[in-house]
Amino acid sequence: MVTHRRAFLKRTGASAAALTGLAGCVGGGGGTEYERKIGFVSSLTGSLSTFGEGLRQGAEIALDDVNSEVDDEFEMVFADTEGSVETARSVVQEQIENGCIALTGPVSSDVGVGLRDLLMQEEVPMVGPVITNPEVTQDGTDYMYRTYGNGEQLALATLEYYENVGASNVSAIFADYSYGRKFKEYFEMHMADFGVELISSTFVPLGTDNFRPTLSNIDPDETDAFLGIYPGNNGVVLIEQAKDAGLIDGKYHIGGNLYGSNAFLSAMGNTVEGVGYHGVDRRTDAAADFISKKQERFDERAETIDFLGYDAAYTAMQAVVQAEEQTPQSTNTTLGEIELPSISGFDINFNESGDNQTFRSSLLRWEIQDDSPVAAVEYKTSELPPRES
Repeated sequence: MVTHRRAFLKRTGASAAALTGLAGCVGGGGGTEYERKIGFVSSLTGSLSTFGEGLRQGAEIALDDVNSEVDDEFEMVFADTEGSVETARSVVQEQIENGCIALTGPVSSDVGVGLRDLLMQEEVPMVGPVITNPEVTQDGTDYMYRTYGNGEQLALATLEYYENVGASNVSAIFADYSYGRKFKEYFEMHMADFGVELISSTFVPLGTDNFRPTLSNIDPDETDAFLGIYPGNNGVVLIEQAKDAGLIDGKYHIGGNLYGSNAFLSAMGNTVEGVGYHGVDRRTDAAADFISKKQERFDERAETIDFLGYDAAYTAMQAVVQAEEQTPQSTNTTLGEIELPSISGFDINFNESGDNQTFRSSLLRWEIQDDSPVAAVEYKTSELPPRES
């Protein structure tokens, strides 16, 4: 395997740090061995708490699995970012000062972007489960990784699906924050390659509870597919109002993984039929094992976001296990080279930027079977490495 820039820098940096013979921990590059302590920081309250709680539960199951395989067990320290960049920086700084060897957990791309310079300064790696804005892992940010697809990869997955089903005219609502803006940018950048046109698009602020004025400007007769890139707890309201506007039933709707959540399913009931989302392939043995563990531990159906929380936390801990030295810098070196299967239907192998270059997406749609909602895999994409853009 070719060693890319991240791994080379971390390996040479780790060697230099070892030569200094420092007795204490200076940033993440000190010469001392760290305890196996992983920091988990996420939106456990606020508009993105549905995501944060699922990520936390997935990470806890990953912690159990890894600790069942090793003699020197891991500890995981949990903290709430409240969806705020300022709060996230404060709790991450505290976790680093308390000796966390690696971090995981963020939901918000804004938070991910806001943490880049701190991670670089302290030389402690973070494995993000979703933080999908490509800027999170931009050049020069050598301590941030993403196990899931970035915004470009998800836009490509959506376009590949639309091409496959023959949906050429797409209307969209994008959340007005970094992920929504970047998703639209990449969607428009690549849509001509897939024979797709964006005939209507609007940015809507997070927290919106009345989408009707925006939806009234979309012509359902001209729309083959409705794209709802709107995370957060008001996603239910968007779908209910989009259904009323004739933009879900009989259309190729696709949204984020919120639409596979238990809270969403509970709110929608059987009216969830027709709603599509980026999810995970639950038919594999690894997925079935995780589903059983989630049910046993939390007495709940496993959600897409739980899977992603597991993958990121598991990857962070495996990097510590495989690293030559138990330090953040050596862990970072290992992350630059690691190859792992995920439980979500794709492999994990980071490119030079820290993006997962072996990501692929499963597109699911809610159906009614025997009077009960079932999320069925409708399409599984090819591997989607980030393109030069």
